[in-house]
Amino acid sequence: MPAYSELYSLDKESSSENEKLLSAIRSVRQSAGSDKVVVADRGADREGIMNRLLKDKQQVIIRQVGNRDLYVAGQRTPFKQVSRSVKLTETYRVSKNRQVKESYSCGAVTVKLTPTGEDLWLVVMKEKRRGYCWLLCHLKEKHKRAAIAEAFKGYGHRWKIEEVHRQIKMDYDLEKICLQRYEALKSLNALLWTAVSFLYTRLDNISLDIITHIELGLQNRKTWFELIRFIYYKLALAVKKLLAVSRLYISPVLKIPVPDQLCLTLGCP
Repeated sequence: MPAYSELYSLDKESSSENEKLLSAIRSVRQSAGSDKVVVADRGADREGIMNRLLKDKQQVIIRQVGNRDLYVAGQRTPFKQVSRSVKLTETYRVSKNRQVKESYSCGAVTVKLTPTGEDLWLVVMKEKRRGYCWLLCHLKEKHKRAAIAEAFKGYGHRWKIEEVHRQIKMDYDLEKICLQRYEALKSLNALLWTAVSFLYTRLDNISLDIITHIELGLQNRKTWFELIRFIYYKLALAVKKLLAVSRLYISPVLKIPVPDQLCLTLGCP
């Protein structure tokens, strides 16, 4: 469910990037609930963001760059030294279409950002034949295995966000939008996400009927596996095909001139 999207320009905005990110988190939290976990990539690995979230008692999972010091048992220790000391005792597998695609070895250790700060979990993940991923987490889980499981699951949801933006760029040509005014770009971005939200939230109950409709020809293979994947590429293609053969008819009973275009009314109850 798309919850928040806003363009940001360092030159055009009066607020800092940290303030904008924190404002976005507060806006989403008002609807999602304060008990939810904030998951962020390395761009949120900043003192100004992390300290504020921890001060608000917010549960977080933030991927680390690896250039900070942490406190372990009261001793200030370089990040890499801490991460290398973590024993990878847990194994998690990510599957797709019932086939294991990736295998991760995971471990965790309790750390602090400051000598008197709250206990945090540093979760270390190592993908087979690839590099390491470090997650600094503030979670309710007190046991190591539960913290690792929550961090692995939570950070996995971030890839759904990546997939959403990938689809927006491919199917909606987001990067081809050209407008001269910054406010116009922001307004069109809002309209674009309104359309995206319609597909994601309003077609859910009939999505399988649309995809399997014979005349649309969207089901390429005789398998049900493709119906449980990220189906919104097919939904966007279905809407594109339907609009391509549709016409906008103007009712002749109207006594006022109506422009020959589709009008959107925003802000109605």
